[in-house]
Amino acid sequence: MCGFDSNNICSWTQSLADNFNWTLNSGHTPSSGTGPIGDHSGMGSYLYLDSSYPRKPCDKAVLVSPVLPPTSTTYYCFNFWYHMYGPNIGDLNIRIFIEGTVANGVLGDIAIDDLSMDANACPGTKLCDFEMDTCGYTQDKTDNFDWLRHSQGTTSFATGPSGDHTEGTAGGYYMYIEASAPRLPHDKARMISPAYQQTSAECLQFYYHMHGNTMGSLNVYVSVNGNRGSPVWTQSGEQGNKWILGEVTIKASTKYQVVFEGVRGSGYYNDIGLDDIYIDNAACPTPGSCDFETGLCAFTNIQGDDFDWTRAKGATQSYYTGPSTDHTTNSVNGYYMFIESSSPMVTGEKAWLLSEKLPATTGSCLTFYYNMNGAGMGTLSVYQLGTLSNKTIFSVTGNKGNVWLQDRVTLTSNTPYRFMFEGKKGVNYTSDMAIDDVSLLVGNCASQTTPGPSTVPPVSTTAPLYSCDFEHGSCGWSQSHTDSFDWTLHQGSTGSVGTGPSFDHTTMSTQGHYIYIEASGQRPNASAAFVSPTFTTTGPTCVTFWYHMYGYHVNRLGVYLQSTGKFQQQWTKIGTQGNQWKYAEVEIGAVINTQVVFQALRGIGYQGDIALDDLKILNGACPAPSYCDFEDIKLCGYTLTSTDWSRTQGTGPVKDHTYGTSQGHYMYISPNPATMKVTKAQMYSKQYPPPPNGQCVSFWYIMSGRNGGTFNLYAKQESDKTLAKPKWSLYGDQGNRWKLARIDVTAQEKYQLVFEAIQGSGTGTFIALDDISVSSASCASLASCDFENSFCSWMQSKSDDFDWTRRRGSTPSTYTGPTTDHTLGSYYAFIESSSPNKAGDIATLQSQIIPMNSAVPNYCLSFWYDMNGASIGSLNVSLQYPKSQPQMIWTLSGAQGNKWQQAFARIDNPYDNFELYISASVGSSYTGDIAIDYLNLISDSCDSAQKGANGTFYCQDTANTSVPLSNVCNFIRDCPNGNDELQCGDCGFEGTYCTWTDDSQGSFQWTLGQNETRTSNTGPSFDHTYNSPKGTYLYVDASYGTRSSVAELVGPKLGASSSTCQMSFWYFMYGAGIGTLNVAARADNRDTVLWERHGNQAKKWLNGIIDIGRISTSFNIVIQGSRTFSVLGDIAIDDVQFINCNFPPVQPTCSGSQFRCKRGACVPNSERCDFSDDCGDAGYPARCDFETSLCSWTQDKGDNFDWTRSNGQTSSVETGPSRDHTRGTSLGYYLFIETSSPRKQGDRARLVSPTFNPTMSRKRAATTCTDP
Repeated sequence: MCGFDSNNICSWTQSLADNFNWTLNSGHTPSSGTGPIGDHSGMGSYLYLDSSYPRKPCDKAVLVSPVLPPTSTTYYCFNFWYHMYGPNIGDLNIRIFIEGTVANGVLGDIAIDDLSMDANACPGTKLCDFEMDTCGYTQDKTDNFDWLRHSQGTTSFATGPSGDHTEGTAGGYYMYIEASAPRLPHDKARMISPAYQQTSAECLQFYYHMHGNTMGSLNVYVSVNGNRGSPVWTQSGEQGNKWILGEVTIKASTKYQVVFEGVRGSGYYNDIGLDDIYIDNAACPTPGSCDFETGLCAFTNIQGDDFDWTRAKGATQSYYTGPSTDHTTNSVNGYYMFIESSSPMVTGEKAWLLSEKLPATTGSCLTFYYNMNGAGMGTLSVYQLGTLSNKTIFSVTGNKGNVWLQDRVTLTSNTPYRFMFEGKKGVNYTSDMAIDDVSLLVGNCASQTTPGPSTVPPVSTTAPLYSCDFEHGSCGWSQSHTDSFDWTLHQGSTGSVGTGPSFDHTTMSTQGHYIYIEASGQRPNASAAFVSPTFTTTGPTCVTFWYHMYGYHVNRLGVYLQSTGKFQQQWTKIGTQGNQWKYAEVEIGAVINTQVVFQALRGIGYQGDIALDDLKILNGACPAPSYCDFEDIKLCGYTLTSTDWSRTQGTGPVKDHTYGTSQGHYMYISPNPATMKVTKAQMYSKQYPPPPNGQCVSFWYIMSGRNGGTFNLYAKQESDKTLAKPKWSLYGDQGNRWKLARIDVTAQEKYQLVFEAIQGSGTGTFIALDDISVSSASCASLASCDFENSFCSWMQSKSDDFDWTRRRGSTPSTYTGPTTDHTLGSYYAFIESSSPNKAGDIATLQSQIIPMNSAVPNYCLSFWYDMNGASIGSLNVSLQYPKSQPQMIWTLSGAQGNKWQQAFARIDNPYDNFELYISASVGSSYTGDIAIDYLNLISDSCDSAQKGANGTFYCQDTANTSVPLSNVCNFIRDCPNGNDELQCGDCGFEGTYCTWTDDSQGSFQWTLGQNETRTSNTGPSFDHTYNSPKGTYLYVDASYGTRSSVAELVGPKLGASSSTCQMSFWYFMYGAGIGTLNVAARADNRDTVLWERHGNQAKKWLNGIIDIGRISTSFNIVIQGSRTFSVLGDIAIDDVQFINCNFPPVQPTCSGSQFRCKRGACVPNSERCDFSDDCGDAGYPARCDFETSLCSWTQDKGDNFDWTRSNGQTSSVETGPSRDHTRGTSLGYYLFIETSSPRKQGDRARLVSPTFNPTMSRKRAATTCTDP
């Protein structure tokens, strides 16, 4: 085996009979737009073929294996990983020497990694799309006829598919049985897979096509030792002219093969198609069931509705509507289905989600969870669709709050049936409704002893699942008989002002019910307890609930376990928590005959109402928490490696961070007072799922004492044997106050957070930890913030007079403050100078600790400020090192005008970790609002930062490289990591516009779409990127706008392009009323049309290649779609890519056969003097470009007419250029002959050059450029 990770190529050798060698590399290849960004393992090296100059087409690099011993009676299996990315990829051939071939272009790097040779035959492939071959599937010799590999439609009319499933085109391949003569009824054709290893449960998935009115049957067998047994899956009869997903769970105790058997029906309308076979390593979901974690299972969005259901995770894109987590995992990482009710959807429009066809049933229980959170909520309905009739089996309307609700319906049918979810948009955008964990179990719902599980079964336990939303009473829960007073079932507001909820949590309305304690008329510390039924469990159990603790006199809410006289506290919360419902969960272990008790204590006054809603006792452990304040005695699932860590209160810090009181808990460690020895202790979290885009971990800590020790945070992946390098580390005394840390965590597999304290030996030293939060998005850069979502890592000081406030739009006071933010027209931070704040009051923001970095000699804090008003106070920036007083590094006072201005605060030569403070003081009156925005801590001096202010791009590499903003997207890689050329127009439109902007006027706009557009009989059903209904593309909807409406999509500003520059994209123009799609280059506010198509093109994605060529100035690409009088004219685009636009890279030297450009690049001498700026720097001697005149060329007086100097399109239609060659735009000038009348055939126009000096030789005449 060779992973190339020891800086060598193991026992492989470079061939001496090829043209060049493979190159050992780590990280990105030198050429942008091609090659991998790292090796396969993510940590080592790989080999790659560099297709840049001096390589030429068909050059080969060959790698030769060592001499291998002869195989035995079986085979060897050669395994390797390869990477082939770029528009100019050649060939990779494996003959146990490895040969890579250069294609025509520099973007053709090919890489290989992790080669290995196993002394066994390669296992049979578990994926086959039949595009290249039959993947090891063989024909049965004992059947009547064979399956055929085919593309396009079958030869018989009104049967068989018209194209494959993989590509969705007539060019793709699939397998089918031909039912025409000489085939007879009941003839069979069988196709046998390769042999696979034994399995306890695998999911066989495939797509089949059974269209024809004399259709026979398709059977699937699992063959063991040649014995097929009975079919494990079967389907018969006409199923419609479409590809349908089939799946079945396979179990085999020894090696097995899959057999597909097609049986001919009564006539030739019986062509059965088969495509995209895949065997997954997990069991299939139950038919009719899906948790949506890996896809839609067998559910499909269908035509006939107005828009589609969408699979998503986390919160939906609209505020105040939709779920915040899924139901399956109860986390932001789990998936669910929802309808997006924002524009362009309109009230009453519907989305349909259809199940697979299900067999007849005498009783099946359909269970599903739904979330209907939003004030404008519409209607969710479920229909049962039968052969002869359809019926509504469930329907609910209106806002139900941000909670997952369960419903169960018994289904019966004498014939095969389907069921369908219908989501109908409500009165506004706050009607995003969602569904999750759909399951269909045999037996009516009344016979189900527990609610139907999702496709991921819960942990086995003998305890039932208890839940109560109080909509129908107390659900078997009871009032305690040993407390002081009872909980009250209630709806709407409580009877006291300034305390308690105004609506329930379940329905988020005044009609919903909850329980609460009425504090009026009760004595202080009087208790009320609410008790669950008794239960027993053999494993972990999760108690979840929503609580509301609002009011000046709120005391305490606790969760306890009660068993045989024992009363054990599990969780507690103290004091007012704000006028909102909050979620909590508590995990308990195995218990016997135990009850859960919620106990609330009355405070010192009447404003102390405490409420509960949506109580649940769930089988299985709670998931890894997104937040932990250590008020739970189970430590939120954290496990300790030693007893040195302890959950405590008031021991080290007098106050915890959560409450800021001595009653709150935190984790604490200090040296053992008996030995005073150095101790190391760790805390391990539960496992978190791998974050697809990284996660931000934040926590509050104190490190106090002369020998404060070391505090580390690790992210330990599931496969890690030991702890790797810490994600965060801090040493020494940081002061006796709570401080914030925020760290980005990335992982490719499940991981645990590990907090490690290495405690020093000094007296009075300790480390404390509190309020750990794990969010689904990456952290902002250190001390950087745009205030769009929060204060980022900045904290409100505890030692000032009042707080900074986030706001959008104008401040509340007139004649002061900004009208909008600086960054996005949205949020900024400001101080409110009105009452009760008074002159001289100060508000301070404090950064997290910035760790000293020896590679960064200077920092600069860049920020924007608005100091508009007649009574402006002061704005100050200070810096503080450990054990030192803050020192002011920037200050400004008084009115500065109604505008945002940029400032720079110097942090020169930091010698230790440091913190930053931004303080603002109130002036003499209310017209003293001060605002800040777009904080950015730059790893460079302020001198450099100011030089590049408003014109600097930061590469975000370890060397803190920055380049002029004008160098971004200029097709030249200026940043070492290539970041300046990453967001430059290449886009697959997967849920994003990338850097493209819709600049349309009116309702006719470019919109993200998927799985067919809203208009029937037009638009693609698959995107081009993934060839999947789940993928997205951009389209213009012809049902909006009017005749000749134009939708305009504008790309990013691009620098001057090379002469070989092209744009590749895919377009879909199908429908009876298709308008025009054109692509133009926009420079200096003038468009040059480069490409155009009009009318219906085909019901498939087509590739457009546009020759952009040399454009000598910066430009934007503009894509315009226009409609006709018809609404059947949706136009879609996908997968835009700019290719061959880059200029040759800078080289240290050029060979004798090359010309050296001004900027240091090399081009072949053969490309000199070809009137094309191949260097990209106008580095060739100038001739005449006709931009201002004819130079020294003259019109011949002896011809019939003259050449004309012009720009843009010539006056005649369908002839002449639309742009010049020099600038590549319609603004550039060229010469042309106008052939319209009065010109006649044979007329001549001549242009005469100046007189040239004689050349020295034929050779020089061929290689020397001459000036006119």
